[in-house]
Amino acid sequence: MEQNDESTDDRPTVRIPKYRRGDEVVAWSEVDAEWWEHVQHARVVQEKVVETYLHEPGVKYIERERGEETIGGHATETINILVADDETRARLDLPDEIEGIRITVEIGTISDTE
Repeated sequence: MEQNDESTDDRPTVRIPKYRRGDEVVAWSEVDAEWWEHVQHARVVQEKVVETYLHEPGVKYIERERGEETIGGHATETINILVADDETRARLDLPDEIEGIRITVEIGTISDTE
C-alpha cells in the first residue's frame, strides 16, 4: 500500500463513533473513508491470523499496530506476531503481507512490567 499524497480535503469521509455512553454515541469523528475501510479489513485479517497461528507452539501474541505508511493522513495498520525464536519464525514461514495487510514478525518474550 502506497502513501497517499492526495489532499485530505478532496477525499471521501465517513462518520464513526468517537465516544459512547452505554449504547449511546455521544461524539462522532469524521475520518478518511479509505483509511477506515483499511482499519476494518485489518481487524478481519487479524482475526484470521489469530485463528491460524496463535495456538502454534512458539507464538507468544498477535496484535495490530501502527504501520509506517499512511492513507488520507492516517497511519495504516500492520499485524505484529511475537514468536519465541528463529526456529518458530522459520517453521511458520509467514508472508510479508496477508490480504494487503503488512505482517511483521518479532522474536522475543513477554514480560510483566511493574
